[in-house]
Amino acid sequence: MTLIISNSVSIIQLFKANAESILRTSFERVIISGKVHEETVASGKIKGYSEAFRIEEVIGDFVEVRELDTTHKSFANKLQAMGLGPGEAETIALAKQLEVPAILDDKSARKAAEYSGIKYFGTFYLIYHAAQEKHITPKDAKLTIQKLVANGFRTSPGLYIKFEKLIDKLL
Repeated sequence: MTLIISNSVSIIQLFKANAESILRTSFERVIISGKVHEETVASGKIKGYSEAFRIEEVIGDFVEVRELDTTHKSFANKLQAMGLGPGEAETIALAKQLEVPAILDDKSARKAAEYSGIKYFGTFYLIYHAAQEKHITPKDAKLTIQKLVANGFRTSPGLYIKFEKLIDKLL
């Protein structure tokens, strides 16, 4: 994988857990939409979130902001009209525009991506995959998942346990 489109929650949570190296080592570029940039950097800086400042520092390095073309902006607007948030809608539309996978954790966003023919991964899968590819140790992968949950990342207990077991098999 060389390019990936990230939604707000994923990039914020990985930076909040000091685990942005997973993105840096797993992908050549992490692309975010203009709306995701607003949600992560602009809003985060106003609220004083340290991860917002750290995300801003890597824009132009391995994180890139891209705007939607007219056709895909219209598609994002349709997704929003169906109930998706602006960042999720633009993430899916940008993934469609660039024909690359997206990082999505929200169930509604995943369903919309699936119906739109967009390949997607969840944040836990990215962490597991980083451990599988030896970008991080399995122990660090488990700690990262624990940090995410401790920092408020919403997941089901079943998914949490599933990924802990998958990572344990890598030990």
